[in-house]
Amino acid sequence: MALGLRSQILAAPLLLTALAFGVLGTTAYRFVADLLVAGEDRAIRQEIRHAERFLSDTAERLADRARELADHSDLWSHVGPGTADHSPVADLLPWKVRWGLDWLDLVDREGRERLSLDDRENPLTGFTTPPPVEPEEERVVRLGLAGITLATVLRTGDETRLVGAAPIRRPTDGEIVGVLLLGQRVDRELLRDLETQIGSRVALLDLDGRPLTPGAGLPVDCGTCHGRAEAAKSPAFHSTFVAIPTRSPLLPGSRRLGMARIAVAGEPLGRLVVERNLGPARTDLRRATGAMALVALGFSLAGILALARAVRWIVGPVKALADATRRCAEGDLTAEVPVRGAAEIRELAEAFNAMTRQLAGAREEQTALQRELERRVRERTRELEEAVERLITVRELGRHLPHAGDPEAVLRAAARLGAEAVRARGACVLVRSGSSPGAWVLAGAFGRVDPAGTEIRFGPELPLADLATPRGAVVDAGPGEAVADPVSGRPVRSLLAAPVQAPDAHRPEALLVVYDAEGRPAFDRRDLDVLLPFAREVGAVYAAARLHRLQQKATLEIVESLVNAIEAKDPYTRGHSQRVTRLALAVGRELEIPDRAAEVLEQAAMLHDIGKIALRHEVLRKPARLEPVELDLVRQHPLTGAKILEPLSWLREVAEVVLQHHERPDGTGYPMGIGGSHLRLEARILAAADAYDAMTSDRPYRAGMGPAEALAELRRGAGTQFDPVVVEALESVLRREHPEIGAGAGSG
Repeated sequence: MALGLRSQILAAPLLLTALAFGVLGTTAYRFVADLLVAGEDRAIRQEIRHAERFLSDTAERLADRARELADHSDLWSHVGPGTADHSPVADLLPWKVRWGLDWLDLVDREGRERLSLDDRENPLTGFTTPPPVEPEEERVVRLGLAGITLATVLRTGDETRLVGAAPIRRPTDGEIVGVLLLGQRVDRELLRDLETQIGSRVALLDLDGRPLTPGAGLPVDCGTCHGRAEAAKSPAFHSTFVAIPTRSPLLPGSRRLGMARIAVAGEPLGRLVVERNLGPARTDLRRATGAMALVALGFSLAGILALARAVRWIVGPVKALADATRRCAEGDLTAEVPVRGAAEIRELAEAFNAMTRQLAGAREEQTALQRELERRVRERTRELEEAVERLITVRELGRHLPHAGDPEAVLRAAARLGAEAVRARGACVLVRSGSSPGAWVLAGAFGRVDPAGTEIRFGPELPLADLATPRGAVVDAGPGEAVADPVSGRPVRSLLAAPVQAPDAHRPEALLVVYDAEGRPAFDRRDLDVLLPFAREVGAVYAAARLHRLQQKATLEIVESLVNAIEAKDPYTRGHSQRVTRLALAVGRELEIPDRAAEVLEQAAMLHDIGKIALRHEVLRKPARLEPVELDLVRQHPLTGAKILEPLSWLREVAEVVLQHHERPDGTGYPMGIGGSHLRLEARILAAADAYDAMTSDRPYRAGMGPAEALAELRRGAGTQFDPVVVEALESVLRREHPEIGAGAGSG
């Protein structure tokens, strides 16, 4: 989840405060801990010095007691000459017990022990023959015999003793006759007394790290202390003091060891190890740390409160700006920010308010532009829709124009369709008159009946230059005014004129004029936009129809020339093609065949024998029946005729009919031997008409049959040689032309 601005601003200082608090707390804790540990080290030093004084005082006390006992007793009598047989045990034992001594030696001036009191080995020992003192005691004895009272340390075997020595003098002359040595063993009992004195646990080591109290467990980890000092090669081990912590002072149960070299009366005793418990120091540390934490927490809270107030003072205007920005993004451009806070915030608020005002103005302008754009889009869309409708209208009108090659029919249909296209009450199509300039001939009209070919002249109010232009013309006389329509002269308010012009023509070939708008006062430019493309379509169709008519005329002229050539070659066939054509067209009308089929039938009937041009003159004019070879040549004339006509593209259907006009429905005809549905209807009609004319015509080798006889032959061949439907239609035609056929047929 995203943090707010206030949280983001507070987060960094809070984190820094927490980090600083942790670092400072840890540092302060370590500092206080170091101070406390340093205090503990000072306390350990003091305890070591106190222990050293305690041991020195113990040795000095032994020396004082030795001097007191030597001065105030008759010990001189026990060490003088001739006193070897007298034991001083009874005299000295009470003192030993009284003072709690561990050891007492009485040595004569020759250095021989006269008495030794030892709790451990010889509790009460008197020597009949005094032995010499041990080597470790010789130095002390010499000093005592020299009259010196001293306190010192003696090491004998595995024991270490604090020793006090005093000379024994003869009272009479003050001569030194022996030495009294009092000793206190350095053992666990002595160390307990020392611990009681200083309040900490202690241990004594020699300079090599060995305990001075063998056989007894040490109260502290002296081995660790000595081992760490040796491992570190610390010179402090051989100095006055070294402190070695055994655990962290920050943990419960921590303790600290201090070790220092001590001496008794100037005589090195060894190393004293002091173990101090850090529990009280840790308690003090915890209290001090808690106090510092409370103080730091107080300062932190005060700083956080001050920071929060400052952040609120800063973030308030920014939050207001953010809220206004959000409202602005949601479309509320009336949102404004209170101008308050720091100078930068005020400038930002003023800039934001100015921006929202500009955006509001821009949105109003954008809304106005959008409305204007929508209006224009609607208008343009409406215009495009109207244009599409006009194109559809023109296409539909073009489909209704006749395409059968009749130019006059095209113009007549154009007048009617043009009036329907623009909803006019009347229309006409005018073509230029060849008799006089400026005159136009009426080619078609709608709304009234006028004879085609009526000559029309425009009045002075409608000059030709204004109407017969490629751009067309819209004539509106205005309210209450009128112009005469071109046909009847009846007054109309408005009319439209569109040129009918072929695509490649240089001037209009006709003029389409519509007048008297229906359901509205006058025509406008949109009506002309519909009429102009329609007039161009009419011009293209009209030009195509005229071209088709010219092609038909040229084709007919060619056909007539070919027919004349055939008939000139065979006088007996003169008029045959014309008769067959007339009869075939009559049968076609009887069968109601389409116009295009009738046109193909007419041309095929005229040219059906064109292939005979390739036959020799002797074969065509032979007065007798033809030989089989000659007959085969004659039967090739349909194929030859089709090959002659095939290169002419507009006569390809005619060529197909010419090829089939001697075929039979049963497939026994020639030259291809096809039949049934493969035969064109025009070919079946032509076959019947050709056979009828051939049977009724005279030949050099026979006379022609009568109509009834020829018709009877056709009926006999119906279904095999001829199409029965065609024969029936031909019979109907012949009965109308030859009424006598009915009586003859009935008698036959």
